[in-house]
Amino acid sequence: WYRVLTAEGVQGYTFDEYLAVGTLADITRGEGLAESDEFLDGFFSTNYRPDYYRDMVKTGRYDLDRFLPEYGIFPNRADGRITIVNEDHTATIEFDSVSRPTRDSYAFEPSTLILTRVTQTWINLLYTDGGTAYSEDYVYFPDDVEMLIIRELERREKLLEDFLAHGRVLESTAYGTIELAENGAFRWSGYELLVPDIVAPRATGTGTIEFRLYIEESIRDRYDGAVVFQFDSNADDSLEGVSFVFTYGNDGVRLTYVPSEALDENLVSGEAVSSVILFFTFH
Repeated sequence: WYRVLTAEGVQGYTFDEYLAVGTLADITRGEGLAESDEFLDGFFSTNYRPDYYRDMVKTGRYDLDRFLPEYGIFPNRADGRITIVNEDHTATIEFDSVSRPTRDSYAFEPSTLILTRVTQTWINLLYTDGGTAYSEDYVYFPDDVEMLIIRELERREKLLEDFLAHGRVLESTAYGTIELAENGAFRWSGYELLVPDIVAPRATGTGTIEFRLYIEESIRDRYDGAVVFQFDSNADDSLEGVSFVFTYGNDGVRLTYVPSEALDENLVSGEAVSSVILFFTFH
């Protein structure tokens, strides 16, 4: 069996009975690169990032655990090395030369890496690293990742400031007292009614509030925002954040619990409404 790549960019496997098998040099003889290849020259001097980066910019919804400056393709033509970094793994591909098996594909020899140009701004990398085969999509990404991260952090900081401006102490007759610090740290006492269905038993009652969620457009006008209470754990692990959408009142706030099944990554879906609603008064 052989792994194959068609001229149309389709990848798969086929039995050698249907192939005239030869070396890569045999196959690409006459298909070699000209002294200058515009796309390849651009590849070595262009920023390519995981394909979901473009989606985050388009929607304006950033997951800062996955949107990092160190993720992407980092080629070094002079050294014959391509470093690939993403949320799953890091690979270093070394090559001596580049050939062109098809019009839209490039083979980095003697490595297993084959780059396929899907569109002008979208490429696929097919390669093997450590005995595992990878097929990954990347997009041309000219934006400054670090600047976009700064802007997103500023957005979240502004939401925190707005929340704290209503009061630093929240009190509820049923759900206790939440004390908030300027940096978003919280201390929550008296939340036992939320254990274990909403708050994990190993939560310490301290943590930070974060504004990393977005609300789906269809329900956005019902709420003033969304907040995650990231509890500290008294065990050697990290806890899943407890998410709420909230609405400000005259002297308090209503927190509506958002179960995990109502979250699409960092987006609160239209099914966010829960039967658990917490009323707090600001002090």
